[in-house]
Amino acid sequence: MKSLLKRLYRSICGPMPLSEFKDYNEYGEKRQTSNDSPAAEAPQDTPLHRFVSIADQIPEGSSVLDVGCGDGGFLRYLKKQDKNLSLFGMDISSEAVANLSQHGIDGAAIHLDTPLRDLTERDFDYVVMMEVIEHVHEAES
Repeated sequence: MKSLLKRLYRSICGPMPLSEFKDYNEYGEKRQTSNDSPAAEAPQDTPLHRFVSIADQIPEGSSVLDVGCGDGGFLRYLKKQDKNLSLFGMDISSEAVANLSQHGIDGAAIHLDTPLRDLTERDFDYVVMMEVIEHVHEAES
């Protein structure tokens, strides 16, 4: 009975399983068109509370790496703050990284068999990871 309840709880409250999607590019596409995307959480010109809270902690002239940047919403928000920040995004989705360049933000695709340090030779003052842990295999463990 306990096992059944545990499975039921995971199916209701757990993260969206990647197995329903071909890859993270397809996942990103589906998420953008669902009510589950960060863009759906706030009106167009209203930044997400977490964006504001984190951005307030980053001083002018800093370099920022956003790991699991997704559609680049947080990095675009930082860019609008006009704090002379050096911004860089990494995501497992190559399409997400390509989207960054359309906004004048550098990025690199994450390859699961390559350490992050090997994907960029840059150092960063701040590293941000939002909405990442739920995509890690067996995150609860």
